[in-house]
Order: sequence, then C-alpha cells, then structure tokens
Amino acid sequence: MSIFSSLEAILFGGLVGALPWWGYLIIGVALTQVLVMVVSLYLHRSLAHRALVMKPVLANFSRFLFWLSQTSTIKEWVAVHRKHHRYVDEEDDPHSPWFHNIWMMLFATSYRRAARDPEVLRIYGAGTPSDSLEKNLFSKHRRLGILVSGLSFVLLFGIVPGICFWLIQVTYLPIVASFGVNGIGHRFGYRNNDTPDESRNVVPLDPLACGELLHNNHHKDPSSAKFSLRSWEFDPGWGWITFFKWVGLITQVRIRQAPSS
Repeated sequence: MSIFSSLEAILFGGLVGALPWWGYLIIGVALTQVLVMVVSLYLHRSLAHRALVMKPVLANFSRFLFWLSQTSTIKEWVAVHRKHHRYVDEEDDPHSPWFHNIWMMLFATSYRRAARDPEVLRIYGAGTPSDSLEKNLFSKHRRLGILVSGLSFVLLFGIVPGICFWLIQVTYLPIVASFGVNGIGHRFGYRNNDTPDESRNVVPLDPLACGELLHNNHHKDPSSAKFSLRSWEFDPGWGWITFFKWVGLITQVRIRQAPSS
C-alpha cells in the first residue's frame, strides 16, 4: 500500500472503509433524526411534560445517546424547558427571541445561563433521573460522552468524516432546539390556537425537528404527546410514539381529544 493510500484510509476510511458521498449523507441525516427524536420523545414529551411513559430500555438508550451528544445534563434541559413554559415570552423566559438576541439563541447562551442557576434546577428539575448511573456517569462525567463519540466516529469513518459527524452531533440539537424551535417558532409561522404567548407553527421546517415546530399546538396543551392538530400537519414524533407503543416500549400516552378552533 502506497503512502497516499494509507493517508487516504486514515482520513476517509476508518474501520468501516471509504463510502460514497450519498452514504455519508444518509448517515448524517439518520444521526440528526435519531438525536432529535431522543430529545423530543424522552426529554421533552416524557420527562418535561409527562405526556407518555417510556420503558427503562428505551429511556436508558435515550439517556446514553443524549450523554454522547451534549455536555448539559438531563435535569438542566428539563428544568430550563419547564421555566420556559412558566414564563413563556416574558422577561424571565430563558430562551425567548423577544428578550434574547439572535446570537444568544443560535449559541444557546441564554439556555446555558439558566442551566447554571441552582434555583432553576431546584424548582423546575424535579422528577428527572437521579440514580447511580446519572450521578456517577452522566452528570459527574458530562463532558466524557462527546469525547467518546468523537473518538468512535473517527475510528469508524476516518478523521475527516468522523469529525464532520461529531460536529453534526454536538451542534444540531442546540441549533434546532434553541434557534429553531424557541427562536423561529416564536417569531414566524401561523397559529391554530390563541395562546397568551407568541408561539407559532413552522410546517416547512418541522420535519427537521421531529414535530417540535408545531410549536403553537404544543403550547396550547403542553401535556399532549401528539403535536399535530390538522390533517395536513405532520408530527414525526407521533409516528415514533405510535411505533414504540406498538412494540411495547411506550405506555400511558396522553393526547388532546380534538383540534382547537
């Protein structure tokens, strides 16, 4: 093997070997959709709003994947989101585009500021995992997960694709959740419901966020596991819930009974 072939294998091969461009594209898209599914179903619909119950095998898989992709903890995420609902589009809202500029939304700086507040965690973080796995691994070594995933991507796919996949994994969720759902979703779009906030539905971008950009629908009834109201609204998260319920990994699903007028 020539030195150039060896270099190419290191940069673009890894254990999997070199893939065509569309192979990397499929993996990248699949990675983003699994990540946003985990946040939408587990952290958001299950933990933050108690709209469904996950069996331990699916819940622990979700916890592990979140740890591999983010440095924040589950308790921080849930607490900040619950505070958002408590003060939505008011001055104390930790991530409202009406009180935080676009750069704070894009880089989730306002979210991180709220997550560092012990009072926010104490008041809004109840009911999140607190077992030995959370205390001794996920919370105690919160930054280890993204290091493990980064090394794994490089070993599997080579340096260049591995770093690209790692960057997608650690940046996609903050951009979609903070800038997309809580930024765009409170500025642009249409409203099915007359809520006391500025939440809106952004259907063209919604598939990228697992249904989370049906945001006005969600704010009308946060404890509903199904975000779509109209026949033409598409909630990918509800498709996942239906599947996991069918195989017995999700139970006690709550949905609203009828669309609001």
